[in-house]
Amino acid sequence: MALRIPVISSIIAFTFLVGCGAKDHMDVSISGANGEKINVKSEGEQGNLSISGANGEKFKVDTKNGEMSMSGTDSNGAKTSATMGGATTITEADLGVPFYPGSTEKPSEQMKVVTDTEKDFMSTRTSSDEPSKVIDFYKEKVKGITSSITNSPDTTLGICSGTLESGAKFTLTAERKKDSKETEIKIGIGITLKK
Repeated sequence: MALRIPVISSIIAFTFLVGCGAKDHMDVSISGANGEKINVKSEGEQGNLSISGANGEKFKVDTKNGEMSMSGTDSNGAKTSATMGGATTITEADLGVPFYPGSTEKPSEQMKVVTDTEKDFMSTRTSSDEPSKVIDFYKEKVKGITSSITNSPDTTLGICSGTLESGAKFTLTAERKKDSKETEIKIGIGITLKK
């Protein structure tokens, strides 16, 4: 578990480095605050990375056509796979709730993460409706929902969270900048897998 944060940080940093023109091969070691160490190697200009830890952790990251995919195994043998952007698609079945009516997907901002113990999904969409209307729509669909709407000079932000009938954890943000005609809707779902 201690390796997850350095691995995720490395993935993000090196994806940007490689994607922004770093050439050919890079080979770097990173040490964490608790002395954990990981090695990160890039493989060419396409954003492919290999990440390995001192305790047998191994992850592979590939970027192409605007999509990033990652797969690997931690020191306990637990597997993780993730995709985001590009051709990553999230369905209503993945989320366990319907998309907000009339909303449009933002294709570059979809994400799936699957481990041995959980599945996480994030879908980003836009709508011409105000954040309060989006929040009201999901209040009928989520048990024990808590919600709030905050207005600032630049933004209206709606936030809600709760539990779906399936037991999955649900979070949503609906944000509209004052000068925009669109509300950005982010739905996050966390599903604990039974062993």
